[in-house]
Amino acid sequence: MSFAKPLSFVKRGQDEFSRDENAMTAVIEFLSAFILFLMLVTAFLSLAQLQLGPNTPDIDRLERSAVEAMDKLTGSEGYHIPFENGIKDVGNATVDWHLLSPEELNSGALIPGLLSERGRLSTMKVDSLKSLTEDTFSKGLGLNEDYDVRLLVRVESSPDSSRIGELLFDDGTHRNSSFSSVSISRTLHMADEVVLVSLEVHLGAGFTDKLLMTEIMIDPASGGPEWIELYNPDQFAVNLSGWSVSKITNGVVSAHELITSGVVPGESHLLLSGNPSIQQNLGDALVVDLGVSGVLGSGLIDSIESSGGHISFQYAEFNSALTYDLINFHWDNTWNINVGYSLVWNYGEFSNSSNWIPLEDGTPGSI
Repeated sequence: MSFAKPLSFVKRGQDEFSRDENAMTAVIEFLSAFILFLMLVTAFLSLAQLQLGPNTPDIDRLERSAVEAMDKLTGSEGYHIPFENGIKDVGNATVDWHLLSPEELNSGALIPGLLSERGRLSTMKVDSLKSLTEDTFSKGLGLNEDYDVRLLVRVESSPDSSRIGELLFDDGTHRNSSFSSVSISRTLHMADEVVLVSLEVHLGAGFTDKLLMTEIMIDPASGGPEWIELYNPDQFAVNLSGWSVSKITNGVVSAHELITSGVVPGESHLLLSGNPSIQQNLGDALVVDLGVSGVLGSGLIDSIESSGGHISFQYAEFNSALTYDLINFHWDNTWNINVGYSLVWNYGEFSNSSNWIPLEDGTPGSI
């Protein structure tokens, strides 16, 4: 036996179904509107070159600085303005900054733009990056003095397959020593090649300049000068202003020289000499006189002795009490140093005499 459902029960079920359907429709409409809102916000932020996320003001400034620096580097020919008595000599400004000496480049106002007059990367300007210190390069791009940089220039495509992947420049401060870092890259044409230019901007990385002591003449023959050879293994130049050399006797500084000028280009040598006027120079090395200060001697004046000694190199930041110990070189009578023989470092343990190879006459200023 069956019973028909009351009409009131059927009507109530239809009303509930209708309400559920309306609620579902409202939810779908809300979600659709919310998704559309997110799409509009994302599009706006993209146009404004912003992004959603936890970026701090420091990171935002770092990103803007990196973009602006890349524009100066790859969007112009750049220029150099020399200083005359502390005033910019605009009349002698030039876009051919790559033709200037390292000393000139690092003492004027420079924007290191890499483009040629045809709007492509200039091979000569890329090569001349080795004449710039990292500090000059960074300031030339308008970066804050608290920022450090790393620059990579690499061949991406070339008619010469052996050139693909070749690093034309790769130097600067590593990001793993910084608090924050931003990287930006562009590809440009250079002659018939395509080249990648990648710029990293770091916050809080600190001092990175270095020179390696590679050879020393302690007991020269025939009245020649004592000399020390240093090498810049990096591609950015090293500004010698703030570097100092000391001769230490019995634990006390007996002679000292504060270097106030000079630039050692990337992958180049520096010669410190007791008498530059008679100093042999087998390369195109910068020569600095340490004879006047007495750190090094010449002729009958022996400043350093073959029986033992200590030479120290330090760097002091401008207007700062902070000093970096860079090189400490000790030797004693067990080294058996012979007259007329230099000592050439073989890149082993620095303080071990077996890693300093005797070489007759030496090769000052040359590998």
